[in-house]
Amino acid sequence: MSFNEKGESIYIGDISSQVKYTVEVVDSLIHPEGASFLDLCEATVFLKRKSDFPLYQETAESLGLSDIPAMYLVADVCRDELLFELDAAFVTQR
Repeated sequence: MSFNEKGESIYIGDISSQVKYTVEVVDSLIHPEGASFLDLCEATVFLKRKSDFPLYQETAESLGLSDIPAMYLVADVCRDELLFELDAAFVTQR
C-alpha cells in the first residue's frame, strides 16, 4: 500500500520504507476503530523477492512487529514497482 493520495507509487525500490509506510497507513485506518497491531489476528505478507526477506524482518523488528501471526509468501504484488504488500485481519473486544 505504498502509494500517495494521488495514487502514485512511492518508495520505489525501497522495501523498508514501503513496509514502514504501509504500517503507518494501516495504523491510521484501524486506530479510529479502537484497534492496534496488538489486535492483529492473522496476516499474509507478500514479498516480491525472496532476497528482501531479511530487510523485511529487520524493518518489522524495528516497528515491534517481528512476532505477528503471519504467513510469508514470495509472490507478485498489486503493482510491478512495489516490493511488499500486507493483507491483515484485526479483531477487537468492544
